[in-house]
Amino acid sequence: MHFACGFELTGSDKRCTVDVLPPELLLEIFLNNTEPTNNWEDKRLTTARYTSQVCQKWRSLILPSTRIWGRLLSMHSIEDATEDWVEELRSRVGGAKLWITGSIQKTSSRSYLISLLKEKWENVQIFHVRIFQPGTLEELWPILQSKAPTLEVLRVEIIYHSNAPNSRPLFDDMAPRLRDFHTFAIFSPVAPWLYNLQSIVFGSQHAIMFILSALKSMPLLRTLEVFTSDTFDHSGTVMHGGDVGATSVYLPRLTRLCIYQRHFQEVSSLLNHIESPGCDLYVRGMRGLSTGSAIDIQRTYAAMVKWVSAFIDIHRPKVIEVGTCTYSMRPFISIMVSPELHYQNPSSDLILPLSSRGFSALRELAACPGLSSIQRLNLTSGPKFWDELLPFYRALSGVTEIAVDADLHNMQVFQHDGIPHGQIPDFPLLRTLRICALQDFSVSVGSIFDFLEYRAGVGFPVLLLEFSEYCSDGFTEDQKEYIRQHQVDGLVIKMPPT
Repeated sequence: MHFACGFELTGSDKRCTVDVLPPELLLEIFLNNTEPTNNWEDKRLTTARYTSQVCQKWRSLILPSTRIWGRLLSMHSIEDATEDWVEELRSRVGGAKLWITGSIQKTSSRSYLISLLKEKWENVQIFHVRIFQPGTLEELWPILQSKAPTLEVLRVEIIYHSNAPNSRPLFDDMAPRLRDFHTFAIFSPVAPWLYNLQSIVFGSQHAIMFILSALKSMPLLRTLEVFTSDTFDHSGTVMHGGDVGATSVYLPRLTRLCIYQRHFQEVSSLLNHIESPGCDLYVRGMRGLSTGSAIDIQRTYAAMVKWVSAFIDIHRPKVIEVGTCTYSMRPFISIMVSPELHYQNPSSDLILPLSSRGFSALRELAACPGLSSIQRLNLTSGPKFWDELLPFYRALSGVTEIAVDADLHNMQVFQHDGIPHGQIPDFPLLRTLRICALQDFSVSVGSIFDFLEYRAGVGFPVLLLEFSEYCSDGFTEDQKEYIRQHQVDGLVIKMPPT
C-alpha cells in the first residue's frame, strides 16, 4: 500500500491529509503492509523500518506495536542484517503472534531461526520457510514435535535431499488452529489436528493408501495437492495405487484437487476413491503412460472426465478454452472451463492425448449436459482435428461467441457445404466472432469471410466481427480496405483501436 499525500493550504499551514487519519486507522494500514507476499525476497521488514522514520507520529505507532514486528520475521532480511538489529527485532516482537517466512540459506539465519523457535514456538502463527541449509531439518524436527497452540499455517519446503525422523507425533498431537499444512513429514493419519485442516499438500513419500486414510480425518478440507518431489528418496514409495479396496473418502467442502507428476494408476485411485461433487481438477505430468496397459490408462481418463463433467454440471460454466499442442513428445489437447466470462476460480481443466484414447475420453465428455451452458469458446490454437473433435464441438450448442487466437485458415472446418435443408449448423446461436491474433493476413482473413458468408447463407448469420487490440500492428491501409470490401449483409465489423 502506498501513501499519496494531498496538500491543503490554510494560511501558512501545509498539512498532509494522511495526518488527519485517526491513529487506529493508521495502525491498521501499517498492519496491512505486513501481509505476506508470494515473493520469497519481499521487503516488508525494510518497509516497516523506513515507515517508522517518516515522522514522529508514525514512529510512535509502529515502534511499540509487537503485532507489526511479530509479522515481519523474514529470514531473507534477517540473514544479511547486523547482530544488533536482529536482537533488536527479537525484543520488539514481545509476546505477539509470530509470522516466520522466507528462505534459510545461510548459517546465520539458521541459527537465529532455531534459537527463536526454541524460545517462542508456542507463539508462532505462520511458519512458511524454504530450507537450503543441510542439517536444519534435524534441528527443526524436535521443535515441530512440541505443542503448537497458535499455529495456523505450516509450510516447510526442503531444497536438499533429506528424510525426516518420525519417532514422535507432530505437535505432540496438539495444533487446534492449524489450517494449512505442507511439509516433509510422515504423520499419523488419525492425528487430531488433521480435523480442522482446510489445505494440505502430500509429497512423494506419502503413498496412496496413506493419503486416502489421512483424508478421512479431514472433513473440512478445501484444497488438496498431491505431487512428486525429487528431493526425497523414492525407494520406499508406492508408485502405484495398489489395492485400496472399498476405501472411499467424502470431502464435501473440497474445491480444488491438484495432482502433479504421479503415476497414472495413482491418479486413477485418487479420483475413484475421493467423492467431492463439483470440485476443480488439475492434473499434470502423469507418469507411466508409455508402459501402462491401454485398459488401465483408459480407466484413468474416464475418471478424469467424470470429475470434469461433475464440475460442469454443477457450476454451469460460461467459458471453455480448447487448445492443441502438436510439437511436444506427447501431443495433447487441453480443455479449460470457467463459470464466469472472465477467468477466475473455480475453474477446471483436462489434458488429453491426441490419440484414440484421448478422443474416446473426449466423446465421453461430449455427453455432459452442462456443456450447453457455455457461451464463449476460446480456440487458442485453432479448430484442428475436426473429425475427432466434432462430437465435442457440437455439444457446445449454447455458444454465442468464438474467440480465435491463431490458425484461422482452418475455420472452414466449421462449414458444411451442401448442408441439408433444415439441418442446424454447428454453434447455432453464434453471434460474435472475435479475432485475437493474425498470422497470415491474406489466408486468415479470407478464411474468416468464407466462414461468415457461409453462416449468412444457411440462415445463421454472425452479427459482429471484432478484431482485438492485439491485431492493431498488422493492418495496413490496403488490408483495412480489403476488409471493408468484403462486407457481409448485416455484419458489423469492429476494428482494433489505433
